[in-house]
Amino acid sequence: MKSLSVLSILLLFFIGLAAPSWAQFPNEEIIPEGARGRLSQEPAQVFALRRIQGEVVETDAWRDEGRYYHEYTIMRPDGSVFKVDINALNGEVFDIEVEVVAVDFLPPPGLVDRKYAQDVALAYAADKGKGVFKGQVQDSTLMSYERHLVYGVRIKKGVRSYQVFIDAFTGAALEMEEVK
Repeated sequence: MKSLSVLSILLLFFIGLAAPSWAQFPNEEIIPEGARGRLSQEPAQVFALRRIQGEVVETDAWRDEGRYYHEYTIMRPDGSVFKVDINALNGEVFDIEVEVVAVDFLPPPGLVDRKYAQDVALAYAADKGKGVFKGQVQDSTLMSYERHLVYGVRIKKGVRSYQVFIDAFTGAALEMEEVK
């Protein structure tokens, strides 16, 4: 009986060693690079450079909640520096951050139209319920806000003014604040 339990323990031990890594660590997602897995760094870099043209000065890779990303720090010809994160599974742009805005900043191609950003800002202000639905756009400026390239759209309603921040790459409304 004693030899049977020792044999059972040894058998379980060897089965555990022979089990594949996904069975030993079920929370780990193992995705190989290549044609049927995630993008390697070079093909992902092509997607990043399509979005922000310039020279790649630094690369990194990171993982969050089972998703793999490649990060590229790109210096544009005007001296501006952007960080572009690419989803390694599908090549989509996950995030674009502004690191440095050059004095002679030239907007990268592919930004949403300024008029579109103004329309989104007016709709967002109306949706937020601040009584700004009949407001007037005073101006809009391309700027860096919380490390993102945005249009800062200033809306006036009566004596109050609001600034709505619209992501310049996606056209998504990010935030609205009252300007005093």
